[in-house]
Amino acid sequence: MVRSIEQAMWDINMAAAIVLFARLYAQGLVRAYPFIFAYLFADTLEQIVALVFAQRRNLYYAEIYFVGQR
Repeated sequence: MVRSIEQAMWDINMAAAIVLFARLYAQGLVRAYPFIFAYLFADTLEQIVALVFAQRRNLYYAEIYFVGQR
């Protein structure tokens, strides 16, 4: 049960990021706020890496998070 809730939260978070990227691009705000877009892109990429590697290598999310924040 806990794992399914965790997976649902990941899915919702990734869907929200995709919608946000699409809206930023559609509204032309990517050119106006390139640093915000770059930060959001890097954060989303970090989440994807954390999801992939945590499932395959038995790494903890915190380890991947702290490396990504350096």
